[in-house]
Amino acid sequence: MKKNLLLFLSYSGHYFSSTNKICQKLADNSTCLDFSLRKFLISFFKQEPKIKFGVYTSRGTHAIMNPVLVNFALDPDVNLHNSRKFNQVLNFKINERQLPFRVLNILNMPDNFCPNGSALYSNYLFRFTHNQENNIFEYPILSSLSSDVDIDNLESLINELNIFSVENKFSMFSDDENFLRRKFQIEPLFMKLIKNSSGFFSDSKLSCRNYPIYTIELKNCPIYFGPLMYDFLNTILLNSKPESKSQFYEQFLKLIKHPNQDQSSFCIDDANLNYAIKNLNGLFLTNVYYDKKILDHKTLKFLPIE
Repeated sequence: MKKNLLLFLSYSGHYFSSTNKICQKLADNSTCLDFSLRKFLISFFKQEPKIKFGVYTSRGTHAIMNPVLVNFALDPDVNLHNSRKFNQVLNFKINERQLPFRVLNILNMPDNFCPNGSALYSNYLFRFTHNQENNIFEYPILSSLSSDVDIDNLESLINELNIFSVENKFSMFSDDENFLRRKFQIEPLFMKLIKNSSGFFSDSKLSCRNYPIYTIELKNCPIYFGPLMYDFLNTILLNSKPESKSQFYEQFLKLIKHPNQDQSSFCIDDANLNYAIKNLNGLFLTNVYYDKKILDHKTLKFLPIE
């Protein structure tokens, strides 16, 4: 008898190259989340599961919450009558192995549930700074830029994108995505630049100095944005200049309308040698949303909690 469990994972992307299932082809890749999670589940449940992530994220992306469907060919011989206690047992074993992920919750799922295909949209936060000397505590959760960005122009571009998104909310993405958004009346893609934050570091004179940290909040993103977030954010930062806008919208639509095409040439720059973002250390997947009718469906049974 098969068993489908939905694990809500929280993990640090600093330790993983990606969630990508391509890593399964490698003999030993402990830097792939798929590989590390699979290895742990085999040791705990004594059978190899099929694993499918709600959102496949790129190198360096953290997840405050990312759902993962774990499918077992045989019903695991474990006590699942109390999800809270079972979570505690799982996390104890995870912590014992010093693995950089945790299980937030666990649900029983019907056979036809797909964590990726059933998801409606996702939210992100992106933290970045101009400073090249951010401290060792911020480094794993903060992206550095390779060059300065005009923050006022960036904010202006983001505001323009929000207006564009509202005006084209059911036509700016792929056909399948537009149909999904129209059917479930998903709110338009929304971005917000937050500027009131700072970090601290010691300079060459050993005095403590602060530097600005900026956050871009992204809401109602298509699920397929996960692997595209680097290109998406990088291009917004590179093109936060008035003279770049005519090219920007053309390339912006090319990326979000055709997500399965090779996007290696997406960045608008000579020979693609100029990248605004050095890494995705500051990118957080904060949540993945499903239709309440799916979660409340009579065939979907939650593991009872005391």
